[in-house]
Amino acid sequence: MLVLEGLAAGLETQLLAFFSILVRISMILMLLPGIGDRVIPNSVKVAATIAITFFVYGIAAEPTFFVDRSISFIAGQFVLEGATGLALGLMLRLVIFILSITGALIAQSISLSQYLGVTTNTDAQTIVSNILTMTGTVILLSADYHVEVVRQIARSYDVLNILKDGLPEIDLWVGKFFLAMEIAIALAWPFVVMSFLYYICLGFVNKALPQLLVSFVGVPFILGMGLLMLAILMSSLFDGWMAELFAVTEMFWSFGS
Repeated sequence: MLVLEGLAAGLETQLLAFFSILVRISMILMLLPGIGDRVIPNSVKVAATIAITFFVYGIAAEPTFFVDRSISFIAGQFVLEGATGLALGLMLRLVIFILSITGALIAQSISLSQYLGVTTNTDAQTIVSNILTMTGTVILLSADYHVEVVRQIARSYDVLNILKDGLPEIDLWVGKFFLAMEIAIALAWPFVVMSFLYYICLGFVNKALPQLLVSFVGVPFILGMGLLMLAILMSSLFDGWMAELFAVTEMFWSFGS
């Protein structure tokens, strides 16, 4: 009987550790670019979550997570693991939020904000945001971004246990969101400047020729120039975006160092 009780206790500990890891992995993959997008079928997401959980569990499982068998302690552990996964997932998702905000600013500047496209996210996006986010997601997946994320989680699971060390200070996390906004504005800045100059010139033309319907001339011009600038600056835009990826997500990659 003692042997059976010991096996049952060990199995219970292993199951609790497994589901604890599953909670964190689920929250991260829900927001991870590519896997977490709505265009991916839910069955694929569930299969990927379970497969990655088994992989991480085989490397990083710690039966000592649940030293207390009380319901409140176990529930609290699951909540903390979910909060950790949500925080890390949001940080990893910031790289796509940058492109989404940049696309919205560009579309607003070149008079394309009223046209919406099929989006990989849950919210409606402009055509420019859709192009940028889908292209950025493809670039990340081509660079094995998701593989590196899983590898980092498996390698640094001890450090990511917020019961031990807690999450980094909240101002550091909030600062990353402000940094993401700064990067998005900087990437869209050439289009904002062009739009500003366009409206200044439009005001002079309207003042000089009030009988002229300047919108019939101005809208095709700003739209054509905007699309031309977007085609020319697309590669530079993604170069600048990729150069800032680590600055936004450095807290995640530093966990395993």
